[in-house]
Amino acid sequence: MLRRLLALALCLLGLPALAGERKLNGAEIHQTLSGHTLKGSSDSGDWSQDFDPSGRTTYSQGNNNSPGRWEVRDDQYCSVWPPNPNWSCYDVKVDGDVITFVTKSGGQSSGTMVK
Repeated sequence: MLRRLLALALCLLGLPALAGERKLNGAEIHQTLSGHTLKGSSDSGDWSQDFDPSGRTTYSQGNNNSPGRWEVRDDQYCSVWPPNPNWSCYDVKVDGDVITFVTKSGGQSSGTMVK
């Protein structure tokens, strides 16, 4: 019986760690988003958001395109969408190719990385 438990323990130690959602730091946020596109859907329809390395971003839904700016501040993704001058910042989590933005109050919005 002890040998079986020991053999099972050794097998389990050899398994790769299970992947799961994890919070990104600032460098990881920049590397993950810069030059890439997220796609998702909401009650309003399918959407996409492009993250240019220069800090420009465009959110598109249907025939509407909203240009904005993005940057990383203190391990958070931050964006501004003119004409509103206020920046909003979010924690960023990743689970495989799914990126989730989390507000201070815990609200979440997710998209899938497509390039």
